[in-house]
Amino acid sequence: MGDVAAAGEEAGPTREWRAIPPLRGRVLAAYTGFWWLALAIAIAAIGFGAYSQYGKSMRPVFSPLGIDMHSNDGFLQISAVHSDEARRSGVRFGDEVLAIDGREVPRGLYADVSIRPLLTKSEGETVRLTLRGANEASREVVLTRRQAHVAEKLAGTGVSHETVTWVAILTNVAVAALFVVAAIFLYPIRRAPVAALLGAAFLCIAMTHRGDLWDVAGLMVLSDSINLLGWTGMIATMLIFPDGRFPSRFAVGVALFCVASLPITGPNPFGQTVTNLIFALQFVLVAAVMARRYRSIRAGSEKQQMRWAFFGFAIGVLILMCAIATLTFYSSPASATPWRQAWLPIIATTLFVLAIASMVGGLLVSVLRFRLYDADAVIGRSAAIGVLTLGFVALFAASEKVVEIVGERYFADSIGVGAGIIGAAMAAVLIVPLHNRVHIWAERRFQKGLIRLRQGLPQCVDDLRETATVERLAAAVTSRVEAGVRSSRAAVVIGEGSHALIAGLRGVGADAVQQWRGGWTGAAGGPLIEIDGADPLFPTRVELRVDSGDAPETIGWLLLGPRPDGSLFGKDEREALADIAERVARALHIARIREQRERDAERRMSRIERMIEEVAGGLRSPGMGTLTA
Repeated sequence: MGDVAAAGEEAGPTREWRAIPPLRGRVLAAYTGFWWLALAIAIAAIGFGAYSQYGKSMRPVFSPLGIDMHSNDGFLQISAVHSDEARRSGVRFGDEVLAIDGREVPRGLYADVSIRPLLTKSEGETVRLTLRGANEASREVVLTRRQAHVAEKLAGTGVSHETVTWVAILTNVAVAALFVVAAIFLYPIRRAPVAALLGAAFLCIAMTHRGDLWDVAGLMVLSDSINLLGWTGMIATMLIFPDGRFPSRFAVGVALFCVASLPITGPNPFGQTVTNLIFALQFVLVAAVMARRYRSIRAGSEKQQMRWAFFGFAIGVLILMCAIATLTFYSSPASATPWRQAWLPIIATTLFVLAIASMVGGLLVSVLRFRLYDADAVIGRSAAIGVLTLGFVALFAASEKVVEIVGERYFADSIGVGAGIIGAAMAAVLIVPLHNRVHIWAERRFQKGLIRLRQGLPQCVDDLRETATVERLAAAVTSRVEAGVRSSRAAVVIGEGSHALIAGLRGVGADAVQQWRGGWTGAAGGPLIEIDGADPLFPTRVELRVDSGDAPETIGWLLLGPRPDGSLFGKDEREALADIAERVARALHIARIREQRERDAERRMSRIERMIEEVAGGLRSPGMGTLTA
């Protein structure tokens, strides 16, 4: 990657106000010590968390009572009722749990954790709960602990308790592992401030993602504080991205706001709603800073870095909002059906993993400067997938609702899970016609350079082939190809051997091309596009072929260097080059033949002119006399 701070040399007119210096000396040594300690704790926390989660899931606390509980703004509430016994006892969604077997339930962030020992009883034992609904007096219910209630919760949903358990364990491990792997990739470039801050933030999140290890040590408050510091650090680092410099005073103000809001976003008396609002405001402000900086810099590697980071950040936030919405719906009375109670947590956790992968992946690709120029293709495909996914979800929801209504009307309650299956099948059938249109829209919106190359260059060479010289035509080709695929250099070679014409040079000299040709022999008749990743000068060579008889004739080659970040062209760029190759080859072939004919005609005219001059000179000589009428 090189020094990340060096990317700032490509910055446009952005007014950089403050720069964070690279890590050196004792600061670097202290950071390295912290990094290794945090890595060890993170690996231990991931392993212990998976083991502990498996043990707790195999010995569930709430489900055997036919209910589920969760802590909401410090109050312990009933989040689901899934057994007939609990329903008959009068337990309702949203009831606040005041006491268990006469012992008052403590209020606080960990209310659902502190009461677990009170509910852990043997098969057949009873638990007396003191409940209170909204604007109601307290009441008592008695529930019997039965393992059968666990299976009853998921009956008819197509999943088992073990499946739900393993999905939850694997998703938690995946999230923490993503942060750890990203931190390891950033470690070699830890001297750069952005890489150092992101690496520290990733490890803080990874080692506190599951609090089981910290809970055993009695350090849950410290765990939550470290986790909060990690998330805030990751968000705030976006303000100095990618070169470790604050682009404006506004960015500094947003960073100070993120730091000042730490006491509010942590365990606080204001509730989870205020915490979520503060985090949402931080995301919006950081996104505004990134958008302002992106618009202010000119095209180049830094802009591509910003594009990758902003893309990953934005997609991650959108997916995270979908996950939060899914969990919110899961905690509402509308999700009381067994199917939704079983599948919504799986969907939410999967979305959460995808959100983290998007955020971390975008930042990692950007900081490491790996294939920066694939951003347009990735964004275009992601936009297409996103539109198709939203369309599928909307069609699925509408189809499922219609099937449910029809089922209730004609089949009473017998249709069951079939509504979801039929709805998914109808959505899949309806979404197919939109597929091609959405992909074409995404390509036109996010890959304008390739569209202009595919559509504009063939028309351009068709217009120029009858009037322009081969050199001018080749220059037009390499200029448009360079802009379309973002190659670092380009050249056209027409003909073979020492008589070959080298034209359309961009970013490279004729001597360098001639020297390169001395060690390369084109394999005519092979694949249209030849790729050699080990060649630093021209790793991509496009064969220019024309149909001139029984077999195509190779008239030359379009030679292309790598992209500015050193990466090779992606699938979309290669397809665009293949699309234009035949028209370009034909235009160059026609222009070369026309030029040859024009040169031959000029030579013939020159000979005729000389012959006329010789004849005229002979007629004027003294020995010829004078012509008379």
